[in-house]
Formats: sequence, structure tokens, C-alpha cells
Amino acid sequence: MRYARLARFDLNREGIAAIAVGPEVHRVCREVAQLGKGFAERIAPRSGIETEDHEHYQDQFLIVDVLVTDVGDPPMARRGVHLANLSPKAKLIEVGAANSGAGERGYRVMHRTVEWLGSFGGPRRSRSVRRRMRRRYR
Repeated sequence: MRYARLARFDLNREGIAAIAVGPEVHRVCREVAQLGKGFAERIAPRSGIETEDHEHYQDQFLIVDVLVTDVGDPPMARRGVHLANLSPKAKLIEVGAANSGAGERGYRVMHRTVEWLGSFGGPRRSRSVRRRMRRRYR
């Protein structure tokens, strides 16, 4: 009986760390965040106020570059991007005023954006499910 030789695998942490903070990962993160920002701006509510000094929730989405340093064991830095909204009413618009007794639900713009971004692929969802998700949030 012949036994197969097993190759030894040595994890190159320095190489993985260099990739995780490299420009390619940053570029991909920004591209995905730009897609998410465009979608969030399309579905975000817009107030009927059209004065020059009024800032709409829809117009206050921002992409912020971040460096996350507490991931893994041992910790390893990685590049990332956050999509944020700087509107003072962001929490009220996102989650609604359910605590006020009115029972109003929020618009959940960020939640719907993450769902929409997740509908683009992966082995977990079929083509018909992805198509339905895209239609749902247009």
C-alpha cells in the first residue's frame, strides 16, 4: 500500500497581513461602498422642504476609510470602509419613532442597503432570489 505524501502548509501571517491592508482590498471595499451609497441615496426618504439651507437625509451619506486592528487571534490589521449618514435625524429615520407610542417603523435604509449588497451573489442564493431582491429594493 502506498501512502500519499502530505505537503506541509506554513501560514505566512506577514503575507496575509500585507494583503489585508493593501491597495487592492481598499479599492474593492470602496467600490462596494460606492454601490451601497448609490442605492441608499435612491431609497432614502426625501423631505418636501426645498430651501437652500435644508439638508436632506438622502444627501448626507458618506464613505469613511477605516483601519480595523482588533481582528483575529493574534490581532491583525485590515482595511475597510464604512458607509455612514451624518444627518442628526439618522437614528429616527432608520429605526423610527416606535418608542414614542406612535408605532411608526423606520425606513431602515442601511439595513435594506446591506440586504441589497448581499443579494449580488454567493452560493447561498439562487439567481431567482437575487433577482427578486433587486426588484424589491428598486
